[in-house]
Amino acid sequence: MNLRLQSLLSQGESRKVEFKAARQGLNRNLYETVCGFLNRDGGDIAVR
Repeated sequence: MNLRLQSLLSQGESRKVEFKAARQGLNRNLYETVCGFLNRDGGDIAVR
């Protein structure tokens, strides 16, 4: 696992960090999160 992802995982979710599960494909919730981040200050979204 790369250092950037390890750092994000250790910090946990916040206004600028989201973790999403996409086992069956990408769902609408992910698209809403992306739009929210684009309309704010940006951030990181980790999808598993």
